[in-house]
Amino acid sequence: MTHVTSQRPSHGERYQRLRRLFEADRANLRLRRDCLDAATAAGDYDYLRDEADRALADAPGDPMALFDAANARIGLREYDVARDMLVRLQAMDPTPPAIHTNLALCHYCLRDYDAARGAATQAYEAGARDAGTLRLLVSSYHHLGLMDQARAIADENEGTAREDGPLAATYALMYLDADDARSAFRWAKAALARNPDSVDALVVDATVATAQMDLARAGRHYGRVLELAPRTGRAHLGLGSLAMLSRDFAGAKEHVTRALDELGKHVGTWHLLAWAHVMSGEIAEAEKAFQHALELDRNFAETHGGLAAVAAIRGDRATAEREMEVARRLDPQCLSATFTQAVLDAKAGNADKARQTIMDAAVGLSGRQSSALARLIDKAIRRD
Repeated sequence: MTHVTSQRPSHGERYQRLRRLFEADRANLRLRRDCLDAATAAGDYDYLRDEADRALADAPGDPMALFDAANARIGLREYDVARDMLVRLQAMDPTPPAIHTNLALCHYCLRDYDAARGAATQAYEAGARDAGTLRLLVSSYHHLGLMDQARAIADENEGTAREDGPLAATYALMYLDADDARSAFRWAKAALARNPDSVDALVVDATVATAQMDLARAGRHYGRVLELAPRTGRAHLGLGSLAMLSRDFAGAKEHVTRALDELGKHVGTWHLLAWAHVMSGEIAEAEKAFQHALELDRNFAETHGGLAAVAAIRGDRATAEREMEVARRLDPQCLSATFTQAVLDAKAGNADKARQTIMDAAVGLSGRQSSALARLIDKAIRRD
């Protein structure tokens, strides 16, 4: 048994020839198998479905026909139907790794990442080391926030990723979110060498470029991602960050708002929107965004620091100090808490101390991007 992906390559001459031969000799079982395998490879999932369903009507318990029928539904993006078929097939024979991999794919496309991880793990433990299985396993761990497990699988299977661009891109994105920028850049470079239009690899490279303050390269790559996949939330978030660094707060709000269509549960996206509102003087809107972030995660220091900043700007020193204390208890290096202290100092008539507080924070944080953000906040204080 071989597993399929949801991509649809063009029909091949071999498939068309096999189909003509099979239509002329439908009793030839070997020819039927070759024809259906060719239909799978060519992406003619309608034909595969019709033939598989016809076989199941004659023999409802035929494992191969059931597998073909599930493959067809995967290709047609009917993942819930395919999942149920594969569960039935798994109960008949839990041995073939391809069953587990295809079941993992169905769960993954239905955004049930824990179930996807379980099925992909079964395939992996059964010996599957193909790129498709590894992508599902690493990405499922990634979605679940189990970064140590994702890294362990990636580290054990570097050779496969060196030969497969999509898997290299999956590794790159995972390492980026695991705060390993060096490994992320290495795998993004490997993925882009095989496919210059790899969306995930372009996102990773653009993110690394932003951290390096190579804003032109970052902008080009984020822009290319949106040409290829206009709904990519990370690209809109990245362009929002670049707009913030350029003091284009209207542009930042536009991009971040579009990012929320895909990243509505990502706390950092709400933070960036809130800061864009702060920089635009829209304090009520900033507070709403920070409050939404608080609903997503009540233990994130930067959210409490942001609410403290809003209170400080409004002149509510008591609330600002209370939220600032919570933020610093959660993270002594909280930048938004430092910003809050600077605002309080500025409002107390000590603008020089306010600016020094911000720049001291920048020195304490790693990376040129943090310093750039600190300078941006410093400009906002001077504008106030």
